[in-house]
Amino acid sequence: MSPEPSMHDFIQTLAHLPFDAIVRSNKLEIPVSYAPLKTEYADIVLAWTKHGVCGCVFGNIEEGLQDLRRNWPKAVFIESDLQSCPSHALHFIGTDFQHAVWTQLRGIPAGQVWTYSQLAESMNRPTAVRTVASALAKNPLAVIVPCHRVIHKNKGKNAYRWGSDIKKKINI
Repeated sequence: MSPEPSMHDFIQTLAHLPFDAIVRSNKLEIPVSYAPLKTEYADIVLAWTKHGVCGCVFGNIEEGLQDLRRNWPKAVFIESDLQSCPSHALHFIGTDFQHAVWTQLRGIPAGQVWTYSQLAESMNRPTAVRTVASALAKNPLAVIVPCHRVIHKNKGKNAYRWGSDIKKKINI
C-alpha cells in the first residue's frame, strides 16, 4: 500500500489541471461535492462537480460553504470524501478576462512574487492593473490558481481575500 500524498503534492497536482470546463453562469442547479482539508496554512474546503474542481477556499466548513455559495448559489452541496474528487480539470465560473488572468497566474513559478503591474504587463494590458486585481479577488481556486503570488508594487499592505496572515504563510 503506497503512502497517501501530502497536501502539498495534492495541491500541486490540482494546480496543473487544464481549465477544461469554464462556466459563464452561476445559475446552474448542479450537485457540488465538497470536503474539508487541513493544511499547514489553514483549513480549506475543496469543492468539485462531475466536470472538475470548482472551488478551493480557506476556512472551516461553514465559512467555506458560505464562500462557495456566492459562486454557486443554486448548487446542491454534498459533503463527500476526497477520493471522489475528479482530477482531470478545473471547473469554475469566470469571464474571458478572468480566465486569461488566472491562466497567466499559473505561470508564476512557485517561490516568486509579481506585482499587479507586472501581471498586467505580462498580459500586454499594462493599463489594466485594477481589472487584474479585481480578477484576482474573484479567484475561486485559492492556492490552486496562485493569486497569493501577486503583491502591491509598494510591497506594503496587500489585500488578500482570505487575510494577509495566510498570504504571508503561503509566500514563505
